[in-house]
Amino acid sequence: MKGKGSLITTLIVLLLLNKSLGNGLSDASIGCPFKLNCTHNMNILELPTHPVPVKLMVTDIDYRFKSIDLSDTRNCLPQLLFDHNFSSIDSLKLFVSQFLGSTTISFFDCSWVLHLRKNEQIYNSAQDMISCPIYVADSDLENIVESDLVYCIKLFDHVSSFDASTIQYNRLSLTWSGTNFDIGCLKCEHKSKKKITFVILSSADETAMIFSCHFNFLCIINMRFFRILNVIHACVIIGSTLLVLVLGAIVRIHRHFKMKGEDHERIENFLKDYKALKPTRFSYADIKRITNKFKDKIGEGAQGAVYKGNYQVKF
Repeated sequence: MKGKGSLITTLIVLLLLNKSLGNGLSDASIGCPFKLNCTHNMNILELPTHPVPVKLMVTDIDYRFKSIDLSDTRNCLPQLLFDHNFSSIDSLKLFVSQFLGSTTISFFDCSWVLHLRKNEQIYNSAQDMISCPIYVADSDLENIVESDLVYCIKLFDHVSSFDASTIQYNRLSLTWSGTNFDIGCLKCEHKSKKKITFVILSSADETAMIFSCHFNFLCIINMRFFRILNVIHACVIIGSTLLVLVLGAIVRIHRHFKMKGEDHERIENFLKDYKALKPTRFSYADIKRITNKFKDKIGEGAQGAVYKGNYQVKF
């Protein structure tokens, strides 16, 4: 009953949302400080900066806990923050870092270093120093000598609310409050269709709900779609593997009995030909007489001895 009640409440909220969208609500009327563009492959949060806007990829967004994870599309967040020096990205101030408090982080130019001697650098998700030479380090926690930062050029220090380790992994984990901006700013607008998509990821029960709301249409709710898709995908793989194994076994059994049949047929043909030749059978006494009682031995092999003898026609 509790699950049905929550589902009915969700439907009512979505219907009200659909009604408000049908009344012509737009980004312009809300006055959003940023723009969220959605495509089939990724969701991009566009921040108005000069001379070109900053584009960050949305890797995760949770409307329940009001949290969002952003990453650089070029996989080099330290370079992005260095180029804009934090101050020009005013829209980020509307969010609060999940790393509570502030810390001093240092920017280094490591263009001459191919790899840093640091524990995090051994993982595949670590920063690629060749394509992204700008490195961010925690001024208080990271040892410059042990990390090979002595071979890098220190650029500047900055007091930031972002943790250096998350920046190294190309990730910004942020939260927002209801008073910072309207929740409508975080709706995805598809340019190809007049469609608004809210992606709600609930980490509490590991379920995913995708709400696709069309203008002047009821919302279509696809619950646990990805989980069902994964189950189907696993069943297809397992079924295909079993089918291949069964077919392989059938082919091997068929070839085995086919070869046995051919061998049996070959033996039958040999016996028929052998009977047609009418071979002469000799007794031991006949063989002893032919070889003159085994007197003239020619040689001896693995199968026995060879004796010289005279074959007479009367035999």
